[in-house]
Amino acid sequence: MSSEIQNEEKKRDRGTEEMDYDDVNTLTKVAPKFRLWLELKDKSLSEEDKALLGKGGALLLKKIEETGSISDAIRDVPSKHGARKKSGLSYRYAWGLLKKISDRLKKPIIRKFRGGRKGGGSELTQTGEELLRYYIRLENLIQATLADKELWEAISFKLLDKNRLVGTVVSVMRDPVAAKVKIELKIPTTIESLITSEAVDELNIREGDSVKAIVKATEVMVVKAKETL
Repeated sequence: MSSEIQNEEKKRDRGTEEMDYDDVNTLTKVAPKFRLWLELKDKSLSEEDKALLGKGGALLLKKIEETGSISDAIRDVPSKHGARKKSGLSYRYAWGLLKKISDRLKKPIIRKFRGGRKGGGSELTQTGEELLRYYIRLENLIQATLADKELWEAISFKLLDKNRLVGTVVSVMRDPVAAKVKIELKIPTTIESLITSEAVDELNIREGDSVKAIVKATEVMVVKAKETL
């Protein structure tokens, strides 16, 4: 058999080859990660010039607040060039970063002083403290949101069966803008949903129809489809 024919057969084999993977939902193997940074709300600036504070800068501010010293703080802040430097930022880089943030805010975020047992130190100004607190609150909020499965359900990423209530429409009261749909559930109980009149027309909702009420944190939605009957 010629080498050309063998190559063609190998190509065909590769094209029809099936990989043997576990039959597991892909999304169970992944997790969201994020890097938060703050930027100025100024459309006249470039994306680079809008950048204000990221994770490294926030950590630097936090360490200055804890130690009262830029020199002590930079030892605990990883360098961006970690592969080339063992640990910590250079004093020049840290001071340049602090100055850049202050210049862009047009307010100082750091205050240096002399005297004391150590011969001086540094502390955050009120602006620096407010900026750090704001960053930390946002970071904690995002982390809590990503970890809260019930919250994800509430914002419609996923709705569990317990949020779906099957019932029968007993009345539809409408005006030119909104409509109130009263649904008798099979539990039995009756709930009301305030939806737009346009939605009533689009779903063709009539008394006696079988519908499914989807309960969210702030509203009761109505779905009418064959699978809900």
